[in-house]
Amino acid sequence: MKYKLIKEYPGSAELGSIALPYGSFNTDAAHYIVPHPKCENADLAISKSHVEENPEYWEKVEDNIWWVVFEQEHIQDDKVYFKAWTPCKIECIPNVLATHRYFFKTKEEAEYFILTNKPCLSYNDVSDFAINFDEIGVYYKVYTEKLKEIIKSRL
Repeated sequence: MKYKLIKEYPGSAELGSIALPYGSFNTDAAHYIVPHPKCENADLAISKSHVEENPEYWEKVEDNIWWVVFEQEHIQDDKVYFKAWTPCKIECIPNVLATHRYFFKTKEEAEYFILTNKPCLSYNDVSDFAINFDEIGVYYKVYTEKLKEIIKSRL
């Protein structure tokens, strides 16, 4: 996990410095390495606990954290890993050529995509809506007829 310095403190690196893991993270003695603020070719070693336990100074960097939306359930070995049209937060490198899943940086972006793209109206939904508003006029009737054509084309 990477961290970014969001608030300076005495002896800290420069604001915006990135702390990268160094060594094994199986022990509390693990360190992060950041560029030294005063020496161009030197690094600072900062204890794992110092970085991870001070969120007022260090913020997790989530470069490869994405919200993914699948158009259909993702099933592997008879287990559903991702439900269709449900935003899931995962760590990955997005495959921009994928045609059945979509990647977003925020949950809000994923939810908006679902709202605007998930097929959820049936022909009857549109027909019932059109019948209830017959008195609105000819433009509305043309609009609902076009919606019915679109729905029929996708069945």
